[in-house]
Amino acid sequence: APKAAAALPERKAPSMPEALTTVMMKNLPRKCSAEQLQEVLNEKNLLKDIDFLYVPLDLTMKKCNQGHAILNFRTEAAREAFEQAYNGTSLKQAFPELSGNGKCAVAQAPLQGSDANVLKLQKSGLLLSMLAGTPAWLPRIFDEEGKALDFPSN
Repeated sequence: APKAAAALPERKAPSMPEALTTVMMKNLPRKCSAEQLQEVLNEKNLLKDIDFLYVPLDLTMKKCNQGHAILNFRTEAAREAFEQAYNGTSLKQAFPELSGNGKCAVAQAPLQGSDANVLKLQKSGLLLSMLAGTPAWLPRIFDEEGKALDFPSN
């Protein structure tokens, strides 16, 4: 009898409407900095698809994030590929260098688009002045090749 073909792995259905490009990556390991997340995304060849990355600092616990990151993708297809790659992925698999239990979750961010997120942070002058002393925690913007650009002060 002929052997049955192996079943293809089931693809996760996107949980967000396709017109969205900005996501919140939840359950981020608390010690993960923007630079570490940037390195992980670069290793997976995803950095070129992102034009905005922000890992909010927990102001009560220096050197820790708030447990999430905001990422804006250049296209809906790039956002969907990221969502399929990371939504439900174990933290140990996604961030092998960092400790963490549980799974990554990818959800729609409250603000959509790089410009809207940059503008919101620019209007928060106090936050940016507080982060000026810790540049590793400043929001990051990138060109089409994934090269980091200076965050516009206003």
